[in-house]
Amino acid sequence: MVNRVLLATLCLHGMPALAQQWQQLPGTQHPPLRTTHLAMALDPLRQRLVCIADTATLLTPFGNQGQLATFEWDGSRWLRRATGAPILTEHERQAVAFDPTRGRLLSIGRSNLLTSFDGDAWQTIATAGQYFSAPSLCFDPIRGVMIAVQDSSVFELQGNSWIARATVPSGNHDTRACFDPSTGTLLIWGGWQPVLGHDNRTWSWNGTTIVQLPAANPPAGRVEHVLALDPSTNQVVLAGGLVYGPFGGSTVIDSVHTWNGIDWVPQPNLPQPRQGATAGAFGGRLHLFGGLEAASERAPELLQRTPGGNWSPLPLPTAGEFAAHDPVRARTVSVDGARTLEFDGFTWTDIGVPYSGAPLLGMTFHASIGRTVAVDTTGTVWRFDGTAWVSLASAPQPPARWRSGLTYDPVRQRTVLLGGAGGTFLNDLWEWDGNGWSQQPTPPLTPSVYALGWDPLGQRLVAARTGALFLRGPAGWQQAGGIPMPTFGGELQLATTPTGLWLQGVANVPFSTNGDYSLRLVGDDLLQGATGNLDVQSSSGPLLYDLNRGALVSHDLRNRRDGIVTATPANALAIGNGCSPGAPPRLLAANLPQLGTALHTDLLQGAANQPVFLLADGNTTNVPLGNGCTQYLPNPFVLAIGSTNAAGFAAFDFGVPAVVALRGFTLHQQALVLNSSGALLGFADLTGALRLQLGD
Repeated sequence: MVNRVLLATLCLHGMPALAQQWQQLPGTQHPPLRTTHLAMALDPLRQRLVCIADTATLLTPFGNQGQLATFEWDGSRWLRRATGAPILTEHERQAVAFDPTRGRLLSIGRSNLLTSFDGDAWQTIATAGQYFSAPSLCFDPIRGVMIAVQDSSVFELQGNSWIARATVPSGNHDTRACFDPSTGTLLIWGGWQPVLGHDNRTWSWNGTTIVQLPAANPPAGRVEHVLALDPSTNQVVLAGGLVYGPFGGSTVIDSVHTWNGIDWVPQPNLPQPRQGATAGAFGGRLHLFGGLEAASERAPELLQRTPGGNWSPLPLPTAGEFAAHDPVRARTVSVDGARTLEFDGFTWTDIGVPYSGAPLLGMTFHASIGRTVAVDTTGTVWRFDGTAWVSLASAPQPPARWRSGLTYDPVRQRTVLLGGAGGTFLNDLWEWDGNGWSQQPTPPLTPSVYALGWDPLGQRLVAARTGALFLRGPAGWQQAGGIPMPTFGGELQLATTPTGLWLQGVANVPFSTNGDYSLRLVGDDLLQGATGNLDVQSSSGPLLYDLNRGALVSHDLRNRRDGIVTATPANALAIGNGCSPGAPPRLLAANLPQLGTALHTDLLQGAANQPVFLLADGNTTNVPLGNGCTQYLPNPFVLAIGSTNAAGFAAFDFGVPAVVALRGFTLHQQALVLNSSGALLGFADLTGALRLQLGD
């Protein structure tokens, strides 16, 4: 049973503030986009779609390595697991599948590691044996065995060891495999050979022999495709992939076919071409995520296959490339294509107002007229009052261009535009006073693409490009000192905050971890801003001070992520141990208790099909009760009542209010599970405690 409780009604206690650091906001804690280095599968015991993916890349002289993290889809949102996945692997495609004999997810990747996930953490089962690279992994429910397919080789898991069982006659690379209920065998399809090219033959493995199935209408051969079972039709689905050209090059495709046990049947295409995506079942439907798409910068969304075979997108919240914070309406405004979106500090919303102008150069809030203004690539100004965009064309105006710097000068009450690219790089300076444009003297800056911002402490304009920061003071433009800006990097964003001007960028340093960096301008020097990063490897999107949160917020368009600079990040900490005659039950936070989201508290290893009492308190204690049981809450009250399933799992769902005043408050939880032979007086088992700090 799932219970919803508003934590605002609880007795909460504060925490001391931590150093300023970046924290990813909960609405966008999804697996990384535009990557083929991910895999997902349903955990039927916990009813979560689990995805493992690279979130950071370490470039070494010996190859790329990725730090894997774990995400879960609960039917309405992605959650990043608080524990993550402490696996460092070569940067390559992973494979994951649920093993009902162990009651856990198993994972293999480009390594000789076999790992399992119990809903809490990944554990290494074996470190020796078969070395896999971009494998397929699936469970044969008829024979009760886990099967891995590596190119043309078939392996079966016996104990903790992989045993080679067969070889597909095709000898292909990058084949995909999936269990087929219609034939009761493992279906193997696709791949490529350097001499023969793509192969579209269909094979099956019955545990004894591999045979070719006589498909009359096979799909075109490909690699990096999805082969997965759709539980709504009980048919294997083949989707997307990559086709190599005969003379070089390649094409990402969107075609979809299903296998009916006899032949392949064409289905409605994917909304966009996908290469290297991953798929898994959830809620009786097939879901597809990730991968790379052709000729588009729009991020792949989670797709759900409908009963008719169409694909329904489940959009990720996002900003457009530019945004401005409107302090009058207490909203951040952004344009994504023809849509207008607004952010209230917690959630993005499409407000249904169309934008019909040319692509934008930038946006800012023009305080003297009390409106958000945007400048498009033709130099036209657009004014937004919350209900409509109004074009304010005037003459003269800046010539057509793209990628210019744009900000508001509150002293001169001007929107300022600097440089950009218009066939060649520019360094001209323009100002808009609320009625029209005027060109200013050209600054002594190298023609380039600049980010432009306002320094509230020095009362001056600031222009930045990769490797350098320039200040416009009384004596004109000069270069800032202090921390040197990285010379290898991506786009820059500047933001005005009450503590000064902040700069966010991406450092691309050879043989080092790529990540974003944060700097703050103090006087004429650059100092360290916030610590940590947002796992951004190619940044694009606005950086703004959000008055609703009282914090600096980053909206990363490319990766569809929002992040906040906070001194009070959300935190979850396990305290002590549980007690039981067998393995003690465990209480854990499936995600962090962040403001404006839902917190999942999970119970693992409880007695099967038994009532669970989730207790809470604002304080902690440590009182031994005998038989290894400890009371961790001095004055507990019943927060929620639930029940374990046959696997001893229970989940509790709590709404964390979108109330900034709750930053830093803490709550402690402990669970009691009824058990007729329990360690606590022979009637129950206890978990350890959870300490939850509410934060950003």
